[in-house]
Amino acid sequence: MKHTTPLLVVITSCCVSLISSSRILALFPYIGKSHFDVFEPLVKELAARGHQVVVLSHFPQKYPVANYTDISLVGSITIESKDRLDLESLSGIAALKTAVKELTEFWKSCDKILSFHKVQELLKSEEKFDLVITETFFTDCFLPFVHKFNAPNVAISSCAMFPWSSDRMGNPDNPSFIPAMGAPVSDHMSFSERLTNFVTNVATHITFSVVERTVTEGYVHKHIGNDVPPLSDIARNTSLLLVNTHFSLTRPRPLVPGIVEVGGLHLKPPKKLPKVRLMCSSSGHVTNIDRLFCDYY
Repeated sequence: MKHTTPLLVVITSCCVSLISSSRILALFPYIGKSHFDVFEPLVKELAARGHQVVVLSHFPQKYPVANYTDISLVGSITIESKDRLDLESLSGIAALKTAVKELTEFWKSCDKILSFHKVQELLKSEEKFDLVITETFFTDCFLPFVHKFNAPNVAISSCAMFPWSSDRMGNPDNPSFIPAMGAPVSDHMSFSERLTNFVTNVATHITFSVVERTVTEGYVHKHIGNDVPPLSDIARNTSLLLVNTHFSLTRPRPLVPGIVEVGGLHLKPPKKLPKVRLMCSSSGHVTNIDRLFCDYY
């Protein structure tokens, strides 16, 4: 009998470890649907594996999903076009202008979203989370949630890595052979291309840094309080960064272990193509291309 009790403790501990799950808070305040399309499969899969996932976004589920709780941001902001980014403008100095435009737009939405009643309710709640997932974009005004809940932060990017992401993760970002985001150059640049790439890289860093210290932190202090650490300090405590890229498409570059490329994370397994039988004439040619009969089986 004296040996039975320790054995029961061991068995119970093993069972508990097998069924334990985490409470995860996912923060996706950007209103771009194309961004959420990348993140949604990840949080749904976490929920499917038994974790309790709370998702703050502009795109609540139409039907209930097990272990998945929405905090809807619908109604917090309104814009004419949800995906308004002009991809053709993302090159060289034009990329900097686009970044400034996006920052300006999100400054306004950041102010409104932080004041939204559901966001304020979450801020004032006594909820406990084991992990916080944040988007790496122009959304640093939500980093104080990482500080509030005192949980590890896993960041995810729906596109290529931004220059300031490398700073946060301690990753090499040498402009002599790493093209600036959206730059129309390869990793083999001429002197003039390297110079332009360097200027673009530095200008982007300075612009983002100034905006974060002045505008973004101003909104944080306005809606959350003055006891929040600098956003750059919170960002540097990011445990892991998932990036929606693959070296076969974006060229190889050095990455520290804390940065993982997950290109295609949101893609579903391909379905088997149906077999097609064409009705042809005895000569082997299709009898009437306008009335092609295809028998799927």
